[in-house]
Amino acid sequence: PDNCLEFFEHLLAKKRSSIASIFLVNNLSFDIFLKIGWLYSSRCYSIANNLVRNIFASRKREKFFRKYNLPVIKVNSIEDNQIVNWIKDNRVDLVVNFRARCVFKHDLLTAPKLGCVNLHHGLLPKYRGLYCDLYALYENRPAGFSLHKMNRQIDGGEIYTTTPVSENNEKDYSAYLSKLSGIEADVLSQFLDDLEIHGKLPAGLPNIEDEVVFTNTPSRKEIFKMKAEGVIL
Repeated sequence: PDNCLEFFEHLLAKKRSSIASIFLVNNLSFDIFLKIGWLYSSRCYSIANNLVRNIFASRKREKFFRKYNLPVIKVNSIEDNQIVNWIKDNRVDLVVNFRARCVFKHDLLTAPKLGCVNLHHGLLPKYRGLYCDLYALYENRPAGFSLHKMNRQIDGGEIYTTTPVSENNEKDYSAYLSKLSGIEADVLSQFLDDLEIHGKLPAGLPNIEDEVVFTNTPSRKEIFKMKAEGVIL
């Protein structure tokens, strides 16, 4: 919701001096309009409305970043050499992946001095993949997020924090995401504070689980089952 501006407002209010740049991956394409139609036809009105608003308000986000005098580097792919070169040229310590559904490859993972970390919408080590929090709300499990080191394995790498967020019987997915943003910013701010004090990444927990659950974008059939159980999409 609202292009995650609440997350950035919280984060920059606390850690502006620590942020070197924002990389924006351009995902605007004709496919997005097909997805919007698919969402409306699947009666995911809240998510579809958010997506439409975000498309038309995308310039608002860039304007917000520039208000903080942040370099905004726009690329069409996370694999663009411009990113790796900028990180190396500016001796960046850490890259944080936030809401980007991209697989980081070796050159990017190793470009920053301390590597890359990810804010994953699931409680590691068990829940991996996409929409882990949505499935958690549907199944009446705790939903939340994890901060972890990135490696070549999707949602792999040692775990720094896991943060449950949902309340009992919470079902409104968009409202949950809105609430999540400020909490994510607080956790990341604290992580960056500790990083500045110690000058290195903390020792994380092993990201190992015997019964890993991978989730993906729900099908129309799964969406209707979720909605029948009271999930608001």
